[in-house]
Amino acid sequence: MDGTPDHTRETRQAATTSMRLVSRLTSEVSLNNVRRSLALMPGRLHESIVAQLLIRRALPFFVANETLVLPRGAPLIGTIGAVARSFERSDETIRRHVRCLASQGLVTVTADGIRIDPSPDTGARVLAYLMSLHDDMAWLAAELRGWGLLPPAADGRWPSTERLLRFGLDIGLYAFERFRGPIGGWTSMTLWNALSTLSVRDVTTDAALSERFRHRSTPDEVRRATSLRGLAAATGLPYPTVRRHVLALEAAGRVAPWRGGYAVLTAQLMDEAIERRVADYVAFVLARGAALDEPDRSKSRIEASR
Repeated sequence: MDGTPDHTRETRQAATTSMRLVSRLTSEVSLNNVRRSLALMPGRLHESIVAQLLIRRALPFFVANETLVLPRGAPLIGTIGAVARSFERSDETIRRHVRCLASQGLVTVTADGIRIDPSPDTGARVLAYLMSLHDDMAWLAAELRGWGLLPPAADGRWPSTERLLRFGLDIGLYAFERFRGPIGGWTSMTLWNALSTLSVRDVTTDAALSERFRHRSTPDEVRRATSLRGLAAATGLPYPTVRRHVLALEAAGRVAPWRGGYAVLTAQLMDEAIERRVADYVAFVLARGAALDEPDRSKSRIEASR
C-alpha cells in the first residue's frame, strides 16, 4: 500500500503456511453472511449479493462517531452501470436485480441512480444486517490476531466501526467474484462453500484440531456430512434450489455423497483452479486484515471498479 508498511511478504507467507486455517475461519463468516443477506431479500440470493455491494457503497451514511445510525434522506449510492461493472454482468441483468430490490423496499431508483430507501423500516433492516456483520468481523479479526496471522492492534485500539464493516463487505464480495468460474454461478458457489464449511466445522470449533490441521487439509474421516434439508436450513435457501444445485455439483465432481448426506472431500479440493483461488482469497483476507489499523489509501479490485 502506498504510504503504509509493506505487508506483502508477510501476508504471502502467512497465506501459504496457514491457508487451511484462514479458509476455515473466513468460510464460517461467509456462511453467516449468506443467511444475513437473505434476511434482507428472502429467497433471492442474487439480489441479496447485489444488496451487499449497494450497502458497501452506502456504508459512510450509516456510521457516525463509531456508531451505526440511520442515514438522513435517501443517499445516492451509484448507478446501474457501475454495479454491473463491479460484478462483470450486463446492465440489464443488474437492472433486473435492482428492480427486485426496489420492489422489496430496499432501494429506490431515480433519474440520477440508485438510492437507499429513506423509510425507517429499510434503515432498521440495514442496521440489523450491519450490526450482525460487525460482530462476525470482530470475531474474525480477534481469531486471526489470536493465531498470530494479523498484527496486534495499534496501541491496543480496536479498528473503527466503518473499517471493520468494509473489511467484511469487501472480502465477502471478493469471494463471489473469485470463485464464480471454477465452481459455477453464485448459487452453486454459495452451496459449495456452505458444504465446505459444514464439512470441517468440527475442526474449526476445536482449538486442538485447528492447530493440528492448521497447515493441511482436513482428512476425510474427520469431515461431517450434511443433508440437503440441513443445507437448506444452514443457508436459508429453498430446498428445491438446494437439491437442484447440489445434484449438479455432484454430477460435476465438485461435491460427493458422504455418510448419508453430502460433503466436500479432499478429492474435490485437489483442483489446481480451486487451490489457486483459495490461496489468492486467503492472501486478500490477510492483506485487508493487516490494513485495519492503517490509513486507507488503497483500493481493492472491487472498489476500483465502482
